[in-house]
Amino acid sequence: MQDLKREKDRLSVENDSLREVNTTLSRKMMEMSEKIKANGEKIEENRKEIERIEKILKVKMRENK
Repeated sequence: MQDLKREKDRLSVENDSLREVNTTLSRKMMEMSEKIKANGEKIEENRKEIERIEKILKVKMRENK
């Protein structure tokens, strides 16, 4: 009976620790997903700027022919 009580207490403490770790990991995961989203937005901005520059270059190449 005493062994069961100790095991129950041990598992409860372990669960509390795991909950704390999960909270920390969830926060870090949110931070990472925000960075990923920001990077994706920057990639899209850069892609649009590249397309704009390529159009300008094509026009200038035609003008120089």
